[in-house]
Amino acid sequence: MLRSVPLGLALALAGLSPHPAFAQNPSPPPVALIATVAAKGAPGKADYSYVVVARTAQGLTVSATASISDGNRTLNTANYNDVAWSAVPDAVYDVYRIAGGDTQGRIAITATRSIHDTGLPADGDSNFRQVLPFMDSTFVGLARGHTRAGDEWTFDADIVPNFVVHESLFRKLGEEYAKTDVATRTKRVAWSFTGVPMVRLRLFINEPSAPVKTPSYMPKGTFQLLGFQPGKRKPNTIDLYAFQATVGHHSNGQDGCLYVTETGTDCTPPPGGITPTTQINTKDGSFSTNYLLFGGRYRFVILQPEDVQNLPGVREGRFEFTVGGDLELNPGDGNFLGGAGIDPDQKALYGPTRVSGLFNAAARDVGPCYRLEGKSNVKYIHGQLADGVSAFAEIFEGLCLFRETGWGLMARFYNGQDYYNAGFGQNMTRLQIGLTYSQEGFLRFRLR
Repeated sequence: MLRSVPLGLALALAGLSPHPAFAQNPSPPPVALIATVAAKGAPGKADYSYVVVARTAQGLTVSATASISDGNRTLNTANYNDVAWSAVPDAVYDVYRIAGGDTQGRIAITATRSIHDTGLPADGDSNFRQVLPFMDSTFVGLARGHTRAGDEWTFDADIVPNFVVHESLFRKLGEEYAKTDVATRTKRVAWSFTGVPMVRLRLFINEPSAPVKTPSYMPKGTFQLLGFQPGKRKPNTIDLYAFQATVGHHSNGQDGCLYVTETGTDCTPPPGGITPTTQINTKDGSFSTNYLLFGGRYRFVILQPEDVQNLPGVREGRFEFTVGGDLELNPGDGNFLGGAGIDPDQKALYGPTRVSGLFNAAARDVGPCYRLEGKSNVKYIHGQLADGVSAFAEIFEGLCLFRETGWGLMARFYNGQDYYNAGFGQNMTRLQIGLTYSQEGFLRFRLR
């Protein structure tokens, strides 16, 4: 988001860096750029300021700030600010509102010499919320499950706050030379690191006092390397690639022996060791593992038609199709990344190596859904498992996210090994319905 700045910092105000090709001639074009603004409609007392940036093959030209103090506080099609500027040959213009209005930032990209600010959204407001592709989402709702112990009603919650330590995808999408390079099919590369103090809860409704049994504590850090370019097979499309690496922890905070037949303070295994029929202590058995997760994603984005652009020259995704895969490793003998790694006894029935494949599809503006998305994931668990536990797990999700808020409705079906910490010794079928918060969304691109 832009703030008021001196004219001498105009390039920083514009949020732009010159294209590398401009480095041989960094001086701005000699043609002057003069901007003006006039309030139209009912008179008011609100202050507004604007700056116009002209971009040509020779470089950038920035206008002096144009300001008024008689603008209407609420801008619309009847009461608006008429922003105009002088011509710079062969230029494309970025218009910035740097004071006034609900938000400040770039409000238009155009080849014309004037715009009407009717309350146009600026880069950085709620219509330009941060999007985190391929990250997990929060869920709270009811679930109907079936295990070998019978049917159960639970209240489930996956609390997934994604704290972004660094991300450059939005900066890459916002750089003017990056957008130009996209048009020439040059790949752009961005990266991010996100810390996630995830917690998973399962509250048993049909038991006295509705207990929450051994919550899952699942903090993790995820590194993403992202690349994007215009589609090579079809016009008006974007190819988005991602490589992800996660270091995570999963435990339940308990200190009892993991298996019922283990004895002593050091939890000595029974004679004959741990076998597929060994009973797991799901009451207070200590479950813990540190894991590594490596994954890749490819997303094919079909852009909206030009006549439904939100800003001149800006194209948003209309449909998305994603394929990908993950490899999860739970290595070590209890000492991997400290003393909380998976120990040999737990490893005997947990299945320490897991491979999964996924396919997702999303469409925008379907009924009440800003983003309607379907997800499918199939996981193969390698290694010895407890009796009755399948080596395959299937997940199917449907999400309806409301416009630009991130909140929505979700239904999820799961069948496979119970993923709730010490429950890994049984198979589970589960249907969840409730609310979700997701930072997925349709990215915006500018193609020329």
